[in-house]
This record gives sequence, C-alpha cells and structure tokens, in this order.
Amino acid sequence: MVVETIRCGILTVLIGVILLLCPVAAWAGTSPIVVLDPGHGGDDPGAVDQLNGILEKTINLEVARRVQHKLEARGYKVLLTRDQDDVFCHAPSGGFVKRQISLEERIELANGNAADIFISIHANSFHDRTCTGAEIFYHRLSQDGRELAEEFQGVLNGLPETVECKLKASNYYVLRSTTMPAVLVEMGYITNDREGKLLLESTYQEKLAEAFAEAVNRYFKKVKDRRTGLSESAPSTAANAKAS
Repeated sequence: MVVETIRCGILTVLIGVILLLCPVAAWAGTSPIVVLDPGHGGDDPGAVDQLNGILEKTINLEVARRVQHKLEARGYKVLLTRDQDDVFCHAPSGGFVKRQISLEERIELANGNAADIFISIHANSFHDRTCTGAEIFYHRLSQDGRELAEEFQGVLNGLPETVECKLKASNYYVLRSTTMPAVLVEMGYITNDREGKLLLESTYQEKLAEAFAEAVNRYFKKVKDRRTGLSESAPSTAANAKAS
C-alpha cells in the first residue's frame, strides 16, 4: 500500500513537471496554433539602417524561423505568414515582380486557420541613433492580448542584453483585425549601433527565439491553469444528480 502511494506520488510529480515545461500536452488533445508574422519582406525592406546596411525584413524572417523551430520542438503547430523573402507575382507589363505579403493576407492566414495566437515580429528604427529597447504592442481592447504581451515583456526583460522592454497599447491593423490574442514585437533598434549589431548576431537571434518560445509557453500555461480552475470550480453533472 505504501509502495503504491509512493508510486502515485512520483507519477503525479512527473506529470506536473511535464505540463509545466510543455503545456501543449494538456491542450485538449490538439496542438495550439501559433502564427508567426515576420514583418515586411519582398519589395518592402521595412526599417533600414543605411549606415550599416541593415534591413529589418531580413532580421524579422531569421528570428521567426528560429522561433518556429523551437515552438515545433515543444509540440506547437506553427504557421509563418512568409517563409522566404522573394515573393513574386505577375506584373501588368508581363513577367514577374517581387512583392510583399499584404497585411490582409497575413490576417487571413491567422483567422482562416483559427490560430490561437498571432505574433508579428519587427525591428525598430529612428533618426536618433541613441534610441534603444524592445517594445511589445497589444490591442488596447484585448485583455488576452495584454496578457500575452506581458509574457513577452517578462522574458525580454530577462535577457542581459535588453536595455528595457516597454509595453504599449495600440490600434495597429494586424492587432485589431485578428480574431485571437495578438502582439507586435519590436525587438530593438537597428539604427542603434549596439542593438543593430546584436540583432545581426546568430547567437542573439537564438536567445531571442528561445525567449519568444518561453513567452508562448508561459502564456498557454496560464490559459490552461485558468481553464482547469474553471472546470474544477464548476459542479459536475453527476454530483448535481446525486444531490437531487
């Protein structure tokens, strides 16, 4: 009897550890769908640091690919709004021209696949090259969006290289038009000499990707805990029938 009790206790602890590290395991038999949106692309470079020749679109895509690999390793289903930079379409004059994926196409990918969260990945720029820091935007009317943003703020502030990560409410088109919790992450300023160099480093991109994956994990753990709490607090049908 004592041995069985010990075995049950060990099994309970192991299950708890698994769910803590990988909340996907408790997601009602299906994997949460995460849409990663590497901002800009194609003929739209995004922010440009002409002094050092840095293009935002390249950094966005590289980090998004790294995040994708880390999330998929944790059991999430991941969709990218673009997985390459060269997207071509027919030109009116004939032939093909490079173009960017429209905001509408990005939103449709997320809404059409009933994604659970949407993460738009960007890098910032400003004429004042002393500007630094990451920024996380969420829609001002979305409490779930704010909770997701707070998880990103927490993990990015935990990186030793991050100067400061600010949380900001916004009405960006991709935030107000997606039907799931959504954030837009500005990873730092490519026009700042220190941050621009960091964002180009593969080791720092890897740290960012790990932080992003951890933020997603923490968010879904909170959602799972909230759902579990609600189900435990609701009286069961059997209990009600017994009581009557």
